[in-house]
Amino acid sequence: MFKRSRRRIALAIAMSLLVLMAVILSTVYIYNYADNEKVNSERLEKYAENYDLNGTGQQFQSEEGSGRPPGKEDAGFFTTVFYAVAFSPEGEVLKVENGRNAFQSPEELVEKARTILSSGSEKGKDSYLMYRVKEKQGYTLVVFMNITNSRGAMTRLLKVMVVTGLAAFAVVCAIAPATAKRIIKPLEENDQRQKQFISDAGHELKTPVAVMSTNVELLERAQGKSEWLDNIRYENEKMGTLVRQLLDLSRAESAGPVRERIELGRLIEGEALPFESVAFESGKSLVTDLEEGIFVEGDRQGLCRVVSVLLDNAIDHSSEGSEIRLSLRREHRSAVLSVSNEGEDIPEEKLEHIFERFYRTQEARTDEGGHYGLGLAIARAVAESHHGNIEVTSKNGRITFTVTLPASGK
Repeated sequence: MFKRSRRRIALAIAMSLLVLMAVILSTVYIYNYADNEKVNSERLEKYAENYDLNGTGQQFQSEEGSGRPPGKEDAGFFTTVFYAVAFSPEGEVLKVENGRNAFQSPEELVEKARTILSSGSEKGKDSYLMYRVKEKQGYTLVVFMNITNSRGAMTRLLKVMVVTGLAAFAVVCAIAPATAKRIIKPLEENDQRQKQFISDAGHELKTPVAVMSTNVELLERAQGKSEWLDNIRYENEKMGTLVRQLLDLSRAESAGPVRERIELGRLIEGEALPFESVAFESGKSLVTDLEEGIFVEGDRQGLCRVVSVLLDNAIDHSSEGSEIRLSLRREHRSAVLSVSNEGEDIPEEKLEHIFERFYRTQEARTDEGGHYGLGLAIARAVAESHHGNIEVTSKNGRITFTVTLPASGK
């Protein structure tokens, strides 16, 4: 149980930090991307504003007298390349600026510029170029900025962030199990103390119960039967039943099962046989559907106890005249045992606690029939000791307990 809890806590820690890192890194990347786009747009706008058709080349420089070649601006980490195409009102090409060592020929720039003008768009992107259309005095200007370097910088930033995030996630996955173990440790220690108390209490009570039973018999021989001695015997028998269940629970929770190869169908059939008469006497019927040839490796006594607990529970809590179904089937590599009965639906908040020690769904804590809220706890302990699990569902007036155990080969 605690191993499963540790795995869930470790997974929750890892996933929480993964989501947190994803949000932080995404925010950083989006902020940088938006800032980069804003800076590029401002540069392109400034280039268009300062462009002079009558000048020699591109007249815009970020610093006057810097001596940079026309069509280029120093962007700090890389050089930004600008292109421009000027059209007359009649659509005639007046001038083409394609920079030095340009990647775009004048013909390609003119074609791109005409396509942009025909689309009616004033600004946007075309492949690795950002463009801006601006109406100047007596002509229309289409300017481009090569954003290859800028885009490459953002790609490198993204790669660095992804690698950093994956490395951080790997570290988190490495430390999450240890963190989960520290979180769950107090609960494990508390559970262990409870198990130890149950075991100690069972063994300590076993002797006085036996002594009282013997003394009652001796008193009856000496003084004859009486109402008071019958009361003592009745209460002592109830105490003896509780002690036996405490010891069964202690053995199921602490001791590993004695492994033997068991055909589960035959074991269930033999254990269910006496319950058919019990169900009949209660005005109910027990219907079995057991698949043959399903084997498990486990403790015969413990598995018998699981079957008897579930059948006893189903008979006691089923409606009069109803049908109790007992089935066994193979699903993939598992043996699935289910016991279902008709009865009042169990509220969801009670289903969560139904396998806890001493828990009973009825508000009144009676011990009628020798039930002390330990049977289902024992069944769960046996199932888990066999590396299986037990679940309960309650829907539309039918309550079903399902035990899943690893099945061995034929």
